[in-house]
Amino acid sequence: MNSAIRYLEKHVPGYPLISRNPAPGLKYIVTIPAYLETSLTESLISLYSSIPPAAAVEVIIAVNWPENELPENIRLSKDVLNLTKTWINKHISDWISFHTIVLQDVPAKKAGVGYARKTAMDEAIRRFISARQEDGIIISFDADTVCDPDYFTRIESHFRQNPHTDGCTIYFEHPVEGTDFSKDVYLGISLYELHMRYFLHSLRYTGFPNAYYTLGSAFAIRARSYCRQGGMNIKKAGEDFYFLQKFFDLGSFTELNLTRVIPSPRPSDRVPFGTGASILSFIDGQQNLSSFNPSSFEALKTFFYKVPLLFKADEKRINHILDNLDISINIYLKSLNFEIILNEINGNSSEYLSFKKRFFRYFNMFRILKFLNFAKKIYPDIPVTEGAIIFLNKTGILKNGIPEVKALLNIFRSMDRMSISQR
Repeated sequence: MNSAIRYLEKHVPGYPLISRNPAPGLKYIVTIPAYLETSLTESLISLYSSIPPAAAVEVIIAVNWPENELPENIRLSKDVLNLTKTWINKHISDWISFHTIVLQDVPAKKAGVGYARKTAMDEAIRRFISARQEDGIIISFDADTVCDPDYFTRIESHFRQNPHTDGCTIYFEHPVEGTDFSKDVYLGISLYELHMRYFLHSLRYTGFPNAYYTLGSAFAIRARSYCRQGGMNIKKAGEDFYFLQKFFDLGSFTELNLTRVIPSPRPSDRVPFGTGASILSFIDGQQNLSSFNPSSFEALKTFFYKVPLLFKADEKRINHILDNLDISINIYLKSLNFEIILNEINGNSSEYLSFKKRFFRYFNMFRILKFLNFAKKIYPDIPVTEGAIIFLNKTGILKNGIPEVKALLNIFRSMDRMSISQR
């Protein structure tokens, strides 16, 4: 518990936000940021209705709003808070308990989903310390998300079977049909999820070892690992992406594909990018949901294939390797002064495995995304369906025909479901 105590002393001064003592045997804490969430109880019912794991569970809901919020939004937030408290009082259980914390008038500089998620996760650390739980699991969820009934039991089994993992992503599927949203929303979310899966599988195709999904509603982290990595950030968007990259780079992350979370496909203008913003832009006709060109991934694949040859290579060999790469990656590497970086990596690596780990810690997801955006000058984006079909054809998964969007998405979903749980 020492690392958790030191983390709180350094990063989270103050007092507990939940007065009630944690349940004996507490092992899992679900954290949910909630801002203007009118469907929050649906998420709580989904968690409450799940199959109980062997250990106790808590759910921390961080209802929040910024300073200078519109009066009608404050009223709505307070209504949601009161409804949630009423629901909690009617759903007392011997294995799962629910708690609300209120973050009101949060300064504009830090107000947002990152701050709310961090506050809930930091409170989870306090709860684990109070419960004397040295191996607690923090589960990240969203207020517009539901889960399969075996959600907790699968998480419990996964961490028991992978004792050295820092955390895991959890398989997800957005709803792609129904009556809750318009046909445009369902088409938009189908294309957006296809983009996510096409991107990740293309990245794994290149040989990049640390490729995982990054959804705030679909991951779980060991509490001790959370503390060692300095906790959640307070970014107003993309907080999940930046947070998880720290764990991916360590090389001890896993996937849980045996259960499912179901995030909402709703359009949203709360953050400038991500699922809600992409769907909003799609239905407004502002974009056609294109994705990265397969040629950019081919350039990366060729580069990553050469990584073993760069270990302890002299200047002449390095120049020969880099000069024979695709022009897109060649120009990008020159812009990084990559030869200097490579010499530093080699200078700190006595064996190839440590070299490879350092190499991909430097050439991580951030630099890959920068390269992919840089490469658009040479290889422009293409419609995501076209990119997905090209990928499935060249990997031999698609033999004939041109499937429509949902069929394409289901192919990628099946690939993920069959993926090994630890990469």
